[in-house]
Amino acid sequence: MVAERALQFWKNEYFVSLTRQFAVDVFARFVPLLLKQNHWNASVNKLCATVLIIFKGIDLTAFNAACQQHWSKSMPRRLDYELATQQRLLQMHPALFDIEATKTTMERERSDVGYLDLAFGQILGTGSFSKVRSCKVITKARPQFLSPDDRFIHI
Repeated sequence: MVAERALQFWKNEYFVSLTRQFAVDVFARFVPLLLKQNHWNASVNKLCATVLIIFKGIDLTAFNAACQQHWSKSMPRRLDYELATQQRLLQMHPALFDIEATKTTMERERSDVGYLDLAFGQILGTGSFSKVRSCKVITKARPQFLSPDDRFIHI
């Protein structure tokens, strides 16, 4: 429970920005701990993999240096540190690579859509600070939904 809560700090954007400021020091301390972590709880292992992916996105050079330092200490004869890291991430969170591939595909599909390309419909719900409306992408041929899951956009 404590490990899971501690790893959830990286869901906070402010905490990620602090990590970005001190990336070299943070990575040198946390990457070896997260890579050797083999927790009995599967959700803690998934969170470890997610935090490592966040680190990789913050500063790839510092991340690779920290991984290389970790693997050179734990497996001195291993030459391919990036492959060892990828295998460890896959072991901790097998579905992670499918999620990343899907995410980048969805981001590519949505990158062309601007606010003026959308037609908003009825209000589906209201919250404290916003309203949720149905939405369609307007194309020259005909309006269509982005996908069944993307009909609702939070504005």
